[in-house]
Amino acid sequence: MIAISAAEIRESFRAVDGPDVQALVQVGTNLLCSPLVEQLEAELGKPVLAVNTATAWAALRQHGITDRLSGWGRLLSQH
Repeated sequence: MIAISAAEIRESFRAVDGPDVQALVQVGTNLLCSPLVEQLEAELGKPVLAVNTATAWAALRQHGITDRLSGWGRLLSQH
């Protein structure tokens, strides 16, 4: 098993960010990125989506659950 640190994840987002990038999306369910999303959004000034977070948000909304969760980025803090 290969462990990827939070610092490596943050650095990877910074590496692909640029002025022409409107949002950053992490794809791959085996990477624990969700806890870093709020910090990355604040640092980079744009939406950051982790696939696990987006999947959970979509499943909740599809079942009529509109709870908002703080601390996990813009997506989970919206209706």
